[in-house]
Amino acid sequence: MRRQVLISYHKSDTALVQRLDDDLLKRGIEVWRDTRSFKAGQSRRQATYDGIVKSDCFIACLSPQFLKDAFCRTQLFLARAYNKQILPILVSSFPPGTSPIIELLKAGQQHGHEIKGIEELDLADFSGKYSYGLGSYERNFEKLVDAIQPVTKPVPLKSELIYVSYNYREENFATRLAKDLELARGRIWIDKLSIQLGSTWRKSMYEGLRTANHFVVCLSPEAARSENVSHEVLVAKMRGIPIYPVSSERVNSDAKLRSKLETALNKSDEMKFLADLQWFCPDPGYQDLLTALKKSIGLAEPERILKQGIFISYRRADSQAVTGRIHERLVQEFGAETVFMDVDTIPLGEDFAQYYKGWLKDRAVVVLIIIGKTWASIKIKKKKGEPPRLQKEDDHVRIEVETALKMKGLKVIPVLVEGAKMPESADLPESLRGLNLLEGSEVRNDPDFGSDLGKLIKGINKSQRPG
Repeated sequence: MRRQVLISYHKSDTALVQRLDDDLLKRGIEVWRDTRSFKAGQSRRQATYDGIVKSDCFIACLSPQFLKDAFCRTQLFLARAYNKQILPILVSSFPPGTSPIIELLKAGQQHGHEIKGIEELDLADFSGKYSYGLGSYERNFEKLVDAIQPVTKPVPLKSELIYVSYNYREENFATRLAKDLELARGRIWIDKLSIQLGSTWRKSMYEGLRTANHFVVCLSPEAARSENVSHEVLVAKMRGIPIYPVSSERVNSDAKLRSKLETALNKSDEMKFLADLQWFCPDPGYQDLLTALKKSIGLAEPERILKQGIFISYRRADSQAVTGRIHERLVQEFGAETVFMDVDTIPLGEDFAQYYKGWLKDRAVVVLIIIGKTWASIKIKKKKGEPPRLQKEDDHVRIEVETALKMKGLKVIPVLVEGAKMPESADLPESLRGLNLLEGSEVRNDPDFGSDLGKLIKGINKSQRPG
């Protein structure tokens, strides 16, 4: 059953909301929006209120203008009163010298139950101005979709929960480690990936600490001085669960940082005992740390997990939303471990090019090239004389396709979306000239999406080899 979503926003934020609206519709999500969802002669205000009652989810597009607007605040109040799933996202910058959380706290004090408490919910920044969520519109859009209609995750080998604690200075390392443990089919809790958008982050953190069976703490001088990290360590120690101290390449390779870390640990009553434990270190490299940690926790090695895979190559600016929908359907059919899509698969902080090249080489059997209307023509900068991205040798999409076409045993399938046509030879660099000779597959939007994807899945099944 499809869930209905209502987008609440201030008219000054229309440009970003229009992009969000288009992307949600392409994902097959039913969206209520004031510019489309009520008829001539209806009261806009009453139609909006009715839309809130009928919807399952309420996307609050937060901005300074939204917080000042009485109609926007009333919509948020009604959605909370009717116990709708509140999904707060940032769509605009706030005044210099302050932050969205501070402005939400101020608005809560001024307007009471209309706003109060929203600052306790997990936010995602769609404006690109702040660090809330997963760092970009594309990643945060996937997080939003996952909150509306949860995406299938790899089935854990063990039900035991692994809690990952860190300070924000080690965010990239911690999320990379958590994602790799998840790909090894561990059941992971880490705030950036595990707190659902709109959930009360503090409640989610306490639940993770209460139920965790393993506790990984990413050590750094900042973490050793962090009140939050020390409290998390305290709970893990009091519960008597295994604690795994790990250090990143940044800390391990810097003697001064290691010395500062040891000093800070010895000054902390809660974390002092960690100074006497053997740490998991990237010695000689990160993969050695990961292998040792997985072995201690009891997770499988990569070669036991995956023997075949489907690699999805696409341009975010060309076909992000419809590609995400294709990815969801393929995950349902083949399993989350088997399907590669950069936003969902590449851990934060990982070397982008190295990771996807390794996946193509070691796991891929089928490569889907998702081609939208601007796949071959889109430019980095809209300047006169600027060549399309595809003509640049360092373009990631070009490298993905070149790599796939050169590899023996790979089935490469062009997939045309959004009404796109196969690029002409003249529009392709010489290294990709064979692409337009391949048999492609068209995937149209609703009502044809399901039948078109069914045909694509049949073609993939014919190409799969035993694991």
